[in-house]
Amino acid sequence: MAGAPPPHNAPPPMNDAPKPAQAAPVAGPGDLTKPIANVEELKARISHTEAGKAWHQPFFNPFADPVRCLLGYCCGCILYGQNASEIDQTDDWVVPAIIYWISGAFCLQWYIGQPTRSKIRQKYGLEEAPQSDCIAHTVLCCFAVCQESAELDFQRKQGNGGKPAAPAASPAHAAPVTTPPQQHVA
Repeated sequence: MAGAPPPHNAPPPMNDAPKPAQAAPVAGPGDLTKPIANVEELKARISHTEAGKAWHQPFFNPFADPVRCLLGYCCGCILYGQNASEIDQTDDWVVPAIIYWISGAFCLQWYIGQPTRSKIRQKYGLEEAPQSDCIAHTVLCCFAVCQESAELDFQRKQGNGGKPAAPAASPAHAAPVTTPPQQHVA
């Protein structure tokens, strides 16, 4: 059967030309489809993100500052208002607080809180972890506002943020300094 077609399950004809060598894919820190070789690689994959550095207070540790924790849990809208006014560099924290409080009545904190959290992350180069900004303010809003407030406090203490300082009085407007007359005792 010289002219018969090859059977359907026959292997394809061999090509004698050499194929270019391909480098084996290397698992990057964010590539979780590759097997993990050791604990150090696992830690590197978990800690590394493309988005930025870690927050200075862990998300699930609001108890580092009990007063902030209580304020975030009981009156999260006030803490959110303070965070929003600081990141937007305004003096008005009441309006954002009221908007956040009203949005909570309709389960819309994520809609109001997510942009503010994103601004904080972008300003300080922080990662979007352990969950997205939207999820942080949807389900875990009290943790989110506590973490944001702690980060803003940390950055302010480092000299990296906060509201702009009030301008110093110019010498022309400064009060004159007078020295009292000297008394001589004989």
